[in-house]
Amino acid sequence: MSKTSSKILVIDDCQNIRNALKRLIYLNGYDFYGAPSAQEGLDLLETEGFFDVVIADHFMPQLAGGPFLQQVNRLRPETFCILLTAFPDCQEIEQLLQQGVGAAVMSKPWSDDVLVQIIGQAVELG
Repeated sequence: MSKTSSKILVIDDCQNIRNALKRLIYLNGYDFYGAPSAQEGLDLLETEGFFDVVIADHFMPQLAGGPFLQQVNRLRPETFCILLTAFPDCQEIEQLLQQGVGAAVMSKPWSDDVLVQIIGQAVELG
């Protein structure tokens, strides 16, 4: 699959985080889609269809990233999911990973190089 057709969805209630990830994703040749809430992310999944990678913040109002990614996994099991969190070592994150919710967990602040590498590998495998 080529980078130009690869779609990355970012769900984070912080506009600055979405903007930073948007720049990073565009600079690396991927198509960026973003939403400030899990519900809007689910709406995008419905209207846009397939995404190669979905990146979701863990702590968000109304529906947290973990439950959101559980829904993504149910609707689109072929999608590579990344949980973005400032607290990667908490027990809740470990439980989510054991349940197969996220394929990867990224700490905030993240390493651009590592995140781009993970996205690239996910796109290649997809």
